[in-house]
Amino acid sequence: DKEAEARIMAVVDSEPAKTRGAAMCSQMAAANMRRIRMPEEQGGMNPFGPPGTQPSGLGWDTSTEPKNREDMEALAKRLNPTVGFWDPLGIVSEGTAPETIGWFPHAEIKHG
Repeated sequence: DKEAEARIMAVVDSEPAKTRGAAMCSQMAAANMRRIRMPEEQGGMNPFGPPGTQPSGLGWDTSTEPKNREDMEALAKRLNPTVGFWDPLGIVSEGTAPETIGWFPHAEIKHG
């Protein structure tokens, strides 16, 4: 907002040229903290975090996410029939937790 920008620039403009970048960072961080601490109705954050997601009643038994090595192999063959399932490090085993298996696609998409 223009009011916050004007406050920040008033401080930054009064700084010597050498320290303007640091002043800008400091003032922007302070402005963000003020914004976060505002009441939720004014755009601030709930101090207890986001509201909880209501349970859907669907669990691992009805989920379509891969839960074990067999599901991972089927998914890999469906998504890339040429390569198929490729796990040279043996990360996915029968003892791998379903939550961990669910995390793999997220990590792969994020990190490539």
